[in-house]
Amino acid sequence: VAFRSLAVPLRSVLALCLTLSFAFGTCVAVYQRHDYHRVAPPFSTRGHGAGLAWLAPLICFSIIVGLALDYDVFLLARVFEYRFAGGPDGVVLDDRAALLAAVGRTGTVITSAGTIMSIAFAGLFLSDAVILTQCAWLLVSAVAFDTAVVRTFFMPSLISLSRGYVFWPSKPPDAGPLLSDDEDDDDDDDDANDYHDPPPIVATAA
Repeated sequence: VAFRSLAVPLRSVLALCLTLSFAFGTCVAVYQRHDYHRVAPPFSTRGHGAGLAWLAPLICFSIIVGLALDYDVFLLARVFEYRFAGGPDGVVLDDRAALLAAVGRTGTVITSAGTIMSIAFAGLFLSDAVILTQCAWLLVSAVAFDTAVVRTFFMPSLISLSRGYVFWPSKPPDAGPLLSDDEDDDDDDDDANDYHDPPPIVATAA
């Protein structure tokens, strides 16, 4: 609703599905197919349970969705700002320039936030409970993949491929300098000066 676009939520859902697929797929490979003995010994559970706990994906789903959408909106809001309201120099950027400027401004913030969350979630690996180590894997892998791959490469690629339909059906203004309020007032005054009253109508007797 805030972006007045149908293309934005569709891209966000596609990116979110990619993050969830990676997190759930790797968790199944490591814990349910017992590949952790061979590929990830530090992350293996110290319990004796086998398989993936049914509660772990349910617990982590809403957390992953919230974090992924948060990073996504943070990036898209900056693209929207540069495309519709102009950058710091008062110039409306085109789609590609707005994307590059937005990634440059938000990349450090998103990566730092993802790193902090990954370190915080990694503390669950120290637990003896199987379900907590599985939650740790889901959360850490999802956040790391989303910040390092999805927001850095996948989402900018989708926006670039969208070309003129980045915020469809909204139509952004043409790239170029924004008109200030004084310039708008001058244009209105010029239009008013160009206006002339029509000549009076004189009634004549037939």
